[in-house]
Amino acid sequence: MELREKISATIPPPLQSLCSDSHLEPLAGTAKNAHTYILVEKPGSWSKDILDGNTFNAADTEVLTQLPQVLLIRRPGRAGHQVNSDGGFRIYIVYVAAGIVEMAQINQISDLLDFDFSGPGHNGGRTTVVAEPVVLVCAHAKRDRCCAIKGRPIARHLYERFPQGHIWECSHTGGHRFAPSLILFPWGYFYGRFDEEDALRIYMEAQAGRLYLQGNRGRGLWDKRGQVAELAVRNHLAAQGESLPIGATGVVDTMVTLADGRVFDSELIARTVDNAHISCTKPPKSVDIWVATEVRQRL
Repeated sequence: MELREKISATIPPPLQSLCSDSHLEPLAGTAKNAHTYILVEKPGSWSKDILDGNTFNAADTEVLTQLPQVLLIRRPGRAGHQVNSDGGFRIYIVYVAAGIVEMAQINQISDLLDFDFSGPGHNGGRTTVVAEPVVLVCAHAKRDRCCAIKGRPIARHLYERFPQGHIWECSHTGGHRFAPSLILFPWGYFYGRFDEEDALRIYMEAQAGRLYLQGNRGRGLWDKRGQVAELAVRNHLAAQGESLPIGATGVVDTMVTLADGRVFDSELIARTVDNAHISCTKPPKSVDIWVATEVRQRL
C-alpha cells in the first residue's frame, strides 16, 4: 500500500485540472502589450525563465536581457531539438506597429548587439522582409504544462500542413491559462482556446489578408481596453456580414477608426472574475477585466 501511494503521488493530476480548462475569464483584452519582438531560434529544451541563466550561458543571457521583448523559437517536433549543421540560427525582428517582420541569420548571440532594433529597414542588407505571416505556438512546458499538452500538437499539425511556412513553437507568450496560445505576426494578434481547424483558419485567413476572430484575444499593440474595443467592433461588423482587412483598424482609448474613414465607439464596463485559474502551479485569484456592452458608429 505504501508503495502504491508513493507512485500515485508522482502521477500528474488529470487533464481536467489544467488551468486552461477553466474558461471563466474572457479572451478579449488579454494580449501581451509590446511593440517590438526579437525571436531567437534555440533548439532543445528551455528553462522555466529563458533568461535565468539555465538556457543560455551568462554572457549570452546578459546580451538577451538588453534587447526588446525576446521569445525563443524552435521547429515543432523532432526538428526543434536538432542544431543546425552550419552552427547558425535564425532570428526575426517584429515591428508590430509597422506590421513588418525582418529575418536574419546569425552565428552567435553576441551578433545581436550589432543590430538596430529601433525600426524596420535600419540594418541594411543584413535582414530580409518576411512577406508571409509568422505564427508562434507556445510550447513552453517548464513554464506551464498546459502549453506542452495543448500547444505542441497544434504547432506540429500546422507545421505539417505548411512545412515551408514561418511556423514555430515558442517560449512563454503570457497566457498559458488560455492554452493553446498563439501569436500571429507581424500584426501581434494573440489567440487562445482554439483547435487544429481554428489554427489552420488563423494562418490561411492571415495569408489572404483577413483576420480570424474565433479565439482572438486582441492585438498587443493596444492596451486592454483598446483590445476589447477593437474586437467588439470587428465582431459587430462580422455579425452584419462585413469582414475587415487584417490591418484596417486604429484604436485610441475605446474609439476604433477604420481605413475607410468610419469611426466607432465601444462602450466598456469593468468587471471582476473570481477564482480565475491563472496557472497550473498557483491558486486561483480575482482578475479585473473589461467587457464591451455596446458598439456605436459615429455620425
